[in-house]
Amino acid sequence: MSAQSARPYLFLFFATLIWGATIPIMKYALEYIPVFVLAFMRFGIASLLILPFVHKQLRIHRQHLWLFLLSGVFGIFIHISFFFFGLSNTTALNTGVLVSASPLFMMLAAGFFLKERITKRMIAGGCIGFAGILTIMLKDISGPFQMYPIGDILIIASTLTLVFAEITNKKLFQFYSPYVVTFYMFFIGSLGFSPFAVRFFSESPHFLCTIPLSAILALLFGIFFSSFTAYLLWQKGLSQVDASRAGFFVYLDPIITTSLSVLLLHEVITLPFIIGGVLIIGGILTAYGQIPYLGSTYIKERKKRSV
Repeated sequence: MSAQSARPYLFLFFATLIWGATIPIMKYALEYIPVFVLAFMRFGIASLLILPFVHKQLRIHRQHLWLFLLSGVFGIFIHISFFFFGLSNTTALNTGVLVSASPLFMMLAAGFFLKERITKRMIAGGCIGFAGILTIMLKDISGPFQMYPIGDILIIASTLTLVFAEITNKKLFQFYSPYVVTFYMFFIGSLGFSPFAVRFFSESPHFLCTIPLSAILALLFGIFFSSFTAYLLWQKGLSQVDASRAGFFVYLDPIITTSLSVLLLHEVITLPFIIGGVLIIGGILTAYGQIPYLGSTYIKERKKRSV
């Protein structure tokens, strides 16, 4: 197995690692920074960070304009709005678990819209992984599991909009680099947040000077890691891997989110979390046949080269 073949899966893995840590960090940031202000700064500044890498590739075909609009509106503006409002009305743990349901939606959407082949192994892996999610939902790390209907519904809605955007992006990857797609996705999405952010800063021009340093650091994490680094890694990996396969990496989110809660908040890991984590990893291994980047597709390719 060559390092070249493994690279897309490493991109997806590290993006998931960052996003798993993002949930509790953004939960904290929202205690001090309004939703639309946080979203505007996170993606607006991130788009400026990407600009030097794509400034010579910004020309797009007119017939693709609507795809870029769909990507930015659904992938950032609507998705992040639902996500942040949902996160404000539920727990970080619930969010990490519910977001992990996206591979099921991604798998169905990829099969329906992109005509990707959905194998019995992938369906079985999805069911096993989802069983792990349900197991974790039964009891959180600090006590009985509690339902937060408004927040949870918004998180699920944000997941569906992101799946739609990723399907759209897969079409754009046929013509543009992941960096160009990510730039326009961020730029268009941040434009949606801009009227709310501009009005807020006009009324509170010294706002950033009044919040604690920890909130500023959380904002910077969201800009440089959650948005700039993780999205570029994810889009780069997604451009080289079937959407249905890439989606399974999101199953790692509840493990990473809860682990970070244990490290930072000194929570105690319970038996349901351990069982759920094993089922989630088992679901990924079942879907791919073995460790993702050693999947059967690449093993077959290697055999062909050796013949």
